Amino acid sequence: MLDYINKMSERQFKACTGYSREEFNSLLKDFTETFQEEYGFSYEMYLERLQKDINVKLPNLFSCLFFVLYKYKNDLTYDAQGLVFSMSGSTACENFKRYSGLLEKTLKKKQSIS
Repeated sequence: MLDYINKMSERQFKACTGYSREEFNSLLKDFTETFQEEYGFSYEMYLERLQKDINVKLPNLFSCLFFVLYKYKNDLTYDAQGLVFSMSGSTACENFKRYSGLLEKTLKKKQSIS
């Protein structure tokens, strides 16, 4: 799925996420800031620490945000979501919990600023 994202039309992208690419990129900026506030370092540094132990399926915050929004928009089971994103159902569940929490904090922060 992640290899296909760049080839998607605007319509397909919005069908998968509920956001236009422009809206998504704006949200991604805030999502990235929230990640750095929560963890104290960038996602790239986070991956450097993890890659010794695991095979990373979501290589950047773009893919993390896309993964979460895809789940919300399409409401797949974790096993089906895992299949689409080349990971196990349990990994899909863990990733969804981790990054949906981050998205929730991002949206709350945006709402309090507005």
